[in-house]
Amino acid sequence: MSSPIEGSDGDDVSSCRVASTKRGGSSQVQVPEPVNREWIYIIDGEFSNQIKCTRIIGVNLKGMWSGPWESWKDVPNEVKKRLFERFHCYFQWEEKWNGEIYSCWERCIAGKIPDLLCRVRDQAKETAKSKDVQVEDDMSVLTDFKPPWIKTETWKQMIEIWNTPKWKAKSKRNKKIRTESIGGKHTLGSQTYATAKRKVAEIIGREPAHSEMWKQTHLRKGSRPFDKDLDCSSSVVENVDLEDVDLEGVELEGNVQEKKSAWVDDRAHETWVKYEGYHLEKYGDESSQNLTKNCGTELAGERREAKYMG
Repeated sequence: MSSPIEGSDGDDVSSCRVASTKRGGSSQVQVPEPVNREWIYIIDGEFSNQIKCTRIIGVNLKGMWSGPWESWKDVPNEVKKRLFERFHCYFQWEEKWNGEIYSCWERCIAGKIPDLLCRVRDQAKETAKSKDVQVEDDMSVLTDFKPPWIKTETWKQMIEIWNTPKWKAKSKRNKKIRTESIGGKHTLGSQTYATAKRKVAEIIGREPAHSEMWKQTHLRKGSRPFDKDLDCSSSVVENVDLEDVDLEGVELEGNVQEKKSAWVDDRAHETWVKYEGYHLEKYGDESSQNLTKNCGTELAGERREAKYMG
């Protein structure tokens, strides 16, 4: 897939510099000089600096929000092109990465819109309630509580959409689905599994096994295998002291039954028990050794069912 700027020698630097003076979120991140833009590439299907890239994507999206959009498909093509050009004001990459960079960028920004709108509505409702405004089914009561980065006219158009029977029915249906969801929790926070795994690998000097990462991302703080060495205050995935990790089946936890509450939810615990049973049946006495190998497809599949990476 080709990016909008593929084949060009550069981009409109002046427009990038103007971008940093815009209102709202875009004013919070200084646009670097072209020579100082960070070099990025794609690894494991995401940006090499995923956290910073997604933050910039969010800042740009808020700074250039100009319509009553409900999803990425509602954003005009011209605005999409300008958003990607704005992203390029912060980063640079080799030409061979153009297509993959654009695809990754589009996936990120498309995923941000519904989450951003959900937060906007919740914040508006909370502000309204703090002003003693009754917030029930009529969304028009939120008219005076728009975020600073959305224009008044655009905000009114968005509220009109949220007030339609069609939108309310869809919202109610989605809320019911979320309420009935059984488990799927993890401790990744806003970062992706791939980012968390790379951070661990950099610290311990090797690729962590699927079983190790499953525990790291599904056990509560204090009982995770990598908590002792990793000291990343901005990350929920902590480090590990490998000498303290006992990979003898359930003894990795000490005693699963005694420490069942250490798992983020019952589903995570049940998945681990099933996975361990599978290895015991397949490998017998060598089960504990195989748990440390990259054969945790079942756990990785369960993880993909969980909501949110970022």
